[in-house]
Amino acid sequence: MQKIFRSLMFYVYFLITIVSVAIFIIASNDLVFHNPGFTSVVSFSSVGNWNYWILILAFLVFLVMFYYTYEWIKDDIFFNSNIHSDSKASFLKNMRKLEKIARKHGGLYNERLKEKKASWKIK
Repeated sequence: MQKIFRSLMFYVYFLITIVSVAIFIIASNDLVFHNPGFTSVVSFSSVGNWNYWILILAFLVFLVMFYYTYEWIKDDIFFNSNIHSDSKASFLKNMRKLEKIARKHGGLYNERLKEKKASWKIK
């Protein structure tokens, strides 16, 4: 169960990022732009002054989730570039970070790291 949860975390981060952007756009349209075409489709105008809080909260959630998504992608690129590297010295130099990424990302990353360690004959 934990393997499945960790492998889905990227998608959760990405989805929350997209939803927070959508909520931010809706709230900013209600407060700033007042586009009637867009307001007729969806609007937070019924919440009154809470719209300001929705705007601020959506922006903060976007920043946090964008950071998590960025970190996940950055770690994934680092992990894949080191796993597919032909340099044992580079692999050993980055072993601590690779193990940390494998623990954080879970399942498939742990298996791939174990396979690479076995191919380099590292314990």
